Amino acid sequence: MRVGVSLALCGVLAGSAVCQGQMVMQGQPQRNLEVKEKAPETPEAKKLKEENERKAKELLQRAYSNTKDLSESDRAAILARLSSSSARVMPDQSKAWADEVFQITQGLTNDNFRGQYEMTALLATAETDPDHALQLLLRMSPPLTNQDGNPVPDLRGPAASGLFQRYFQKKGEAGLPALQATARQLGEDGHYPFMAMGPIIRQMNQKDPDKAQALVNEALVYFPRLQQNDNSGQQIAMFLRMNQAMISKPVMKDILTQLVDKALATKKDSDNGLTTTISTNGNTATLKGMSNLMMFQLMPLINEVDPEWAKKLENDNEQLRNAVIAQQNSPNGNNRVQIGMVMGNGPLNQRGNPMDPMKAMEVDELAQKDPMRALKASDEISDPVLRTATSVAIAGEINNSDPAQAAKLVKNAKDAIAATPEPADKLRILTGLAQAQSTMKDKDGLNTTMDQAFAMGEDLYRKSIDKNPDAGVNTRPGIDTLTRLAGIGIKADQAATLAHIDRVNAAPLQTMLLISAAENLDPDMKPAVGGFRIMIRN
Repeated sequence: MRVGVSLALCGVLAGSAVCQGQMVMQGQPQRNLEVKEKAPETPEAKKLKEENERKAKELLQRAYSNTKDLSESDRAAILARLSSSSARVMPDQSKAWADEVFQITQGLTNDNFRGQYEMTALLATAETDPDHALQLLLRMSPPLTNQDGNPVPDLRGPAASGLFQRYFQKKGEAGLPALQATARQLGEDGHYPFMAMGPIIRQMNQKDPDKAQALVNEALVYFPRLQQNDNSGQQIAMFLRMNQAMISKPVMKDILTQLVDKALATKKDSDNGLTTTISTNGNTATLKGMSNLMMFQLMPLINEVDPEWAKKLENDNEQLRNAVIAQQNSPNGNNRVQIGMVMGNGPLNQRGNPMDPMKAMEVDELAQKDPMRALKASDEISDPVLRTATSVAIAGEINNSDPAQAAKLVKNAKDAIAATPEPADKLRILTGLAQAQSTMKDKDGLNTTMDQAFAMGEDLYRKSIDKNPDAGVNTRPGIDTLTRLAGIGIKADQAATLAHIDRVNAAPLQTMLLISAAENLDPDMKPAVGGFRIMIRN
């Protein structure tokens, strides 16, 4: 069986700076939202808020009690989610759950997702006890290999990036010694966190250039010890781009030569596991393999130190040449670059496009600010199922201004559900429909949709267990869709949604639904982890 990992990444290229999806420490671009003064909270609203907060905590505790009889893998996955959801409202409990995650993962020697569980728990701990989170970082597990023999992405770099940035935000320059000590300890083992230290050095350069230069010099000492692989190559490439001005050209060219030689030497071996689609300014290019992606990142630096060398590399590699052309700067020197990646061998889903998940997220964010523009943007989603699910979810937002268009979107969704043969696709559209019905206050329609969706989702889950009993809860088909459905329902009809969840027989699934319900009852329980998405596709 092929397991693909799709990542939706986004960045802005400006001169020599790059922000990529893996660089969670830089966060997402700030939204230009109008800040409105909040109306005074009424006694009734305050009481409802307190009741929801109390109920949400009860649901999390109930979810935890459900974990006792689960597999170790499912326990780790759920405890990580619990730790993240409770970080702001139950900090001591969140930290305890994070520690329990790390206790369990030490025994998960065959679970390719253990790094993901650990990173989620670690970043949750960073919210309230960043020093303890630094200790957890040093305990993160090394990556395993998947069924194809390719290494699973090493999440220690992204985890360090998120943690270091939060640590620096909380403690400022006073926290640098602790970060340096952790970075050195990782560096001694061949895992210096270049991606984590890069933006911190860049920030320090604005206040204390001499200190920043010393940090760059110290980091580069660990380059010869770096265990070079696809992920570490990505990290050093980003570090070089962020701090180019503080690295002499001879040193830069020496490092670039080593990275390019390594990339070219491993190009054939690493070309089977990754496809990257780059889209910017209306141009699109595709890169095969992690080595080509890293070369693409290095090209501006190579061109800076040796233009002839850069030209030769482009001439020798058509994919690289096309990608460089696709990301050429616009007249104002800035590009909005979207990168969709699919990892894993075997045939790709011909219906999908690596850019579709990112586009759907953009539409969701835009819907509350400008629903008509969001509806238009949904037309750019190539996957017909995802396009229908995304567009119908907007129906509730445009119902007041254009009820005829909203009714048309709902009808189209119902027709698509009837015509779509795959249950997972039906479930996805049903969830979009539920979102619309919730916003439109169509309680009867929502209850009907919830009945259909929960029955279909649990059936999908049971069949998945029959087919692959050892797979983790996060990899089951429909799990993301059902948890989203629970979140939609709990805000519209708490009693009916909890009744649906109570009737779910599969304990891991029911537990995930309880957590999602809690998160949507109390906005402070929204998971603390963000910056990129990893979606598992069977």
